[in-house]
Amino acid sequence: MPRSSVAIFFITLTLLHARAASAGDWHYGSSMVCSDCHTQHNSSGGQPMRTDNDPTPAPMLLLRGTTIELCLSCHDGSNPNAPDVLSPVTQTTAGGTFPASGGTTTDHAHHLGAPAPELPPGGSTAMILSCTTCHDPHGNENYRNLRPDPTRTGLIPVSIIANQTVHADGTNPNQVYAPSNIRYKTGVSKWCGQCHGDPTHHSVDQKIFGSAIADYSVWSNVSLPRVPVSTPADDTIPSTDDEVNCLSCHKAHGSDNRKSTIYADGVSIDSTCQECHNQ
Repeated sequence: MPRSSVAIFFITLTLLHARAASAGDWHYGSSMVCSDCHTQHNSSGGQPMRTDNDPTPAPMLLLRGTTIELCLSCHDGSNPNAPDVLSPVTQTTAGGTFPASGGTTTDHAHHLGAPAPELPPGGSTAMILSCTTCHDPHGNENYRNLRPDPTRTGLIPVSIIANQTVHADGTNPNQVYAPSNIRYKTGVSKWCGQCHGDPTHHSVDQKIFGSAIADYSVWSNVSLPRVPVSTPADDTIPSTDDEVNCLSCHKAHGSDNRKSTIYADGVSIDSTCQECHNQ
């Protein structure tokens, strides 16, 4: 390839990554270092290049045997600069946590790496989940680098828009992933519905204010840790534009509770329900 073509190629890549940076998350642009996840060779000085010291070449020249193992090698709490997604954790994250097993033996979380395809509740496409089912490891413009179509079946792409005051710089996961740093704007429930179907069983994407079944006066006076909501018109919570979304009741990765539900008081689901509903 002529040098001029090479230069144009890398300039194009740089511009593409700069666009992805607008998502405000990690694994994009200058922070997306190939050697963080891949090895160019299978050994160095006769020693394995994989970070688990296994001499067997891994698919896609990964530094671990599977994508799940690779992701968890940083996101298991061992790297203080990466958000910890394995229970137990000391940080509070909007996404919650997977069981220490990786989520294959419990209904408390999404099942990572299950031995056979599983049908998502409410969905129609059986899947085997890995971290990269939902997240694009090479980055995109979506919130948290979420894939616009995690089913890979050609669905209409869905964008999740969320405002964050603090953005990822590779050293601040506690600040970036804190629920108080996140203001969901649009797309959360529609994105979840890509796999789980249309969530008609609850009033998602409906305003709490003026609802026939919710009580805004209760929501506006919540004293417990407030469950997540969408706030499309402003970044103030509580306010009259607040809407229930899937994450108002469920953790995206998992929780210690059945069906990945949120217990606002740490004890029961009732405390979550009663943030919007008058007992």
